[in-house]
Amino acid sequence: MAEQTEAGGAGRTALISWLFENSHDLICLVDPEGRFELVNTAWQRLTGWTEAELVGQPSSDFCHPDDRPADHDGQAVCGEVVEREVRLRMKSGEWRWHAVRCQLTDGARHIITMRDVTAERARTDELAEARDAARRGDVQMRRARRETRANGERLKIALQAAEAGVYEIDHVKKTFWASPEFKRVTGSDSATYADVRSLRFPNFHPEDLPHVRESFRALHGGDRTSGQFEARILRPDGETRWVRVSHHLKVGRGGRWQKAVGLVQDFDTHKRQALALQDAQRAAEAAAEAKSSFLANMSHEIRTPMNGVLGILHLLKAEELSDEGRKMLDEAVSCGEMLAELLNDVLDFSKIEAGRLELRYEAIDPKALMEGVLRILRPQADSKGLRLIVEADPAVGWVNSDPVRLRQSLFNLVGNAVKFTREGSVILRCRAPAEGRLRFEVVDTGIGIPLHVQPGIFQRFDQGDASTTRRFGGSG
Repeated sequence: MAEQTEAGGAGRTALISWLFENSHDLICLVDPEGRFELVNTAWQRLTGWTEAELVGQPSSDFCHPDDRPADHDGQAVCGEVVEREVRLRMKSGEWRWHAVRCQLTDGARHIITMRDVTAERARTDELAEARDAARRGDVQMRRARRETRANGERLKIALQAAEAGVYEIDHVKKTFWASPEFKRVTGSDSATYADVRSLRFPNFHPEDLPHVRESFRALHGGDRTSGQFEARILRPDGETRWVRVSHHLKVGRGGRWQKAVGLVQDFDTHKRQALALQDAQRAAEAAAEAKSSFLANMSHEIRTPMNGVLGILHLLKAEELSDEGRKMLDEAVSCGEMLAELLNDVLDFSKIEAGRLELRYEAIDPKALMEGVLRILRPQADSKGLRLIVEADPAVGWVNSDPVRLRQSLFNLVGNAVKFTREGSVILRCRAPAEGRLRFEVVDTGIGIPLHVQPGIFQRFDQGDASTTRRFGGSG
């Protein structure tokens, strides 16, 4: 009986060691002086720091100065768990946010688990209701590597701090063992090998049971011996909880099942918040699509009466008008054309967002097209004394392109250059840097764009400086 107990303890030690070393999260043991004493292999994989570079070093050296805890460790209570978020320094120099779970042991050591939450913190800026999801622990442990008793005891403490339960199924002896944490997660005190073998325990949700059976069938009947799946369980108190199951099967000669070990983690809150985030994202995407469709329809509807107004204004040019009336008519036509151009831009923007913008290719002479664009803008440039220059590489020749969209793009770029240039010149260049590719450049002597606002100028409707709206107009 003593030998069986010893074997069971060694097996659980090996299981804990396997889960510790193959966790997707960072796990470490810090001695009473605050120095790393033990780290798992995830540190080198996720941060770039090797075990040799970490062990013996102060753990605070790797935390951001603003996130280092106050010096009051003497007030900590043994067994107490502290959770917070800190920025951890990668070997590359990058700082990444991690959710930290720290527990003080009776030996004045700290068991710490850390999970990278950088991406989750970024998402909270867009959806406030998912703010707490980035702070949940998500500890996953897999293949064991170390089997010594001393490390096994330390790793057992780490498993308790992670609030995850483990189990062992002996297919040879037809026995089942589960840790106290496993029983707490499932809400059941006991179960037999037959219960587990027939999936009567844990009590999986009926809607998830086919998925659970298929997951175990893939593990026990295929080439893979390790895997993971998510499902809901029904606790005896009637509560439904989401759990993540990591399962590993040991197969002997001839494919005979020997033992299966695994981990069950209750991540119900994290899962439900993730599902809520997905629902909110789908709702936001649907709202954006509806808004784009509405904008396209409104632009199209407004453009029809706008064309009628412009037509009437052009007919008025044939009438006898006073000089003052002629000036007012010209102003009205100019404003109407600007409004029609803005409506066309809105309609094109909506088509681009909806993926319905079609390109029509035909043979064009790039130089002739460039000169045509400058002819339209020359009156505006002449009024400011600007020189408009075309520089086209003679080797370019004729090309296949959509003349309407190319002319529209060049007109917008050169038009902006003329708008923001008070004196000097605007140059439009064209060359062929590679086979099948053209490069257009617009160079002006205007006010330029300060370096500190350049990262944001490609955002929608952004001009970098609010004052430019009043000085130069436009919607960004």
